[in-house]
Order: sequence, then structure tokens, then C-alpha cells
Amino acid sequence: MRGLTPEDFRAWVHALHETYPPGSEKEYLFSTFAHGNEVHPHFRASQYSWLTDEHGKLIVNDVFVLERLEGQWPTLQRNICGLSAVPYSTHALRGRGMNAGRIGGKNLSSESYAYRSFYDNATMHIVGEHMREDINRFGYVF
Repeated sequence: MRGLTPEDFRAWVHALHETYPPGSEKEYLFSTFAHGNEVHPHFRASQYSWLTDEHGKLIVNDVFVLERLEGQWPTLQRNICGLSAVPYSTHALRGRGMNAGRIGGKNLSSESYAYRSFYDNATMHIVGEHMREDINRFGYVF
């Protein structure tokens, strides 16, 4: 079985964009499968839209970004009693099985295999259009 290629990814992004363009009723399907609870018309592709009400007001107390979890760990420890004595390093070591951090046998953290290689200018534009809110609020860059 062959792995996902940059061309496969680009074709998938283009197909989703054509099927669920920004502003369409089912735009949220650009980034997720339906969960069966899509009752709010404000759901979009951005993950942030799922954390707000129909007026854009945040409806959760805290937002944790996986890429910054180590720095946010003390807040989680304060708010979740079962984590109070668990150091981040213990959490970080979980799930480090044979394939953790790997796709197609390549190490995701190595410079030789970067997710950026899957993007060309067109796919960066499409994803940027759909995920602008997440990119801006969470400080993501391509």
C-alpha cells in the first residue's frame, strides 16, 4: 500500500474546496466529518467556530492548542484534579509506540519530512481561506 503523496493531499483539498466552499451551508465538512449535531448555522471549517456561539462569543473557559500543550500544562493540572501530580513529561511519553510520530515510515519531526511539502501555493491559499480564523487566533503559519 502506498502512502499519501503531496499530489493526493492537494487533490483532496481541491475536491473539498469545490464541494464545500467558504460560506456554504456545509462548509464545516471541509475539515471534519459530520457529527450529527450540526444544528448551528455558524459552524465553519475552522475549529474556533465550534467553540463559539452564533455571535462569535467564546463558550468555553479555556482553549488548549496541542502545539503549545507543554506551556499550558499547568493550567490543565489546576483544572483537572487527576492531572495535579502528573508532570508534562509523563504525559508526553504516552503513545510513543512503534509508529507514533511517523507517516509512511518517515519521522514527522525530521527536517527531511515536513508537512509543508504537501502544500503548494494553491493549497495554501485554499486552506488559508477556510482556516483563516484558526490561523490568526492560534498563530499558525505555513
